[in-house]
Amino acid sequence: MKNLILSIVAVMLACFLAFLLFIATNQQALVKVHETISNFSTFDNVAKGKTLINTDENHSAKAAITGDKAEEKPYNAKDYVPIAEESSHDASNKKVAQANLPSFNVALKAAQEKVNNNNNSQNEYNDYAIDNTCQGAYYYIFTFKNAKKPHSFYRVTVDKHENAVIFDDAYKPVPQDEARKPNVSAQESEVIAQKYATDHFTQTPRLEKVKEAKQGMLYVFVDVQTKKELKLVITKSGKIITQPALK
Repeated sequence: MKNLILSIVAVMLACFLAFLLFIATNQQALVKVHETISNFSTFDNVAKGKTLINTDENHSAKAAITGDKAEEKPYNAKDYVPIAEESSHDASNKKVAQANLPSFNVALKAAQEKVNNNNNSQNEYNDYAIDNTCQGAYYYIFTFKNAKKPHSFYRVTVDKHENAVIFDDAYKPVPQDEARKPNVSAQESEVIAQKYATDHFTQTPRLEKVKEAKQGMLYVFVDVQTKKELKLVITKSGKIITQPALK
């Protein structure tokens, strides 16, 4: 039995030595062995490379999405005049408002196209605000420098349907010191608002709301027959600033 095992081991060693001798004397076979080893290494590197590429692509996709969201962030122009910002009384809930309105960029584009088509000029964007009607309908207010009327601004609303409406094409900002200087009393302010509303409507309107605004007092009147709204801000100096009144 021991002799049999020794014979088998001797045969195996002889075969192994013969294989080594064959490789040593046959250069072509040696090259093939090296190629096989290299191929395994190459396949491994390619697999790792594909994994890295896929990972980079995923990161790039996420970065692109993040970039899009960053571009959506509302902004005012550099060195802007606070018109929409000051004359609006702000939406009651901005998160709800933004969820029910088109994205900032989409709304701004609609407003920009509206004013540019209105005077066939490039009108520089100024600032924005988000406001709401008494019925709770939210909308954007955008302002643009009127390229055809120096020192005047467009004021434009954009609703949830992306409808842009110009409600003022020659607004002249109230100087900040004048707007905040208390020249008129609360009673005088309401009288000014009532007179303007009466002249605006065919019948005596109903005063729906009175609220303190950034520049003075906000008054909302409603026409009894047509149910149309009229929104006014009477500044502390007594100036009338009309506000958009969406249906």
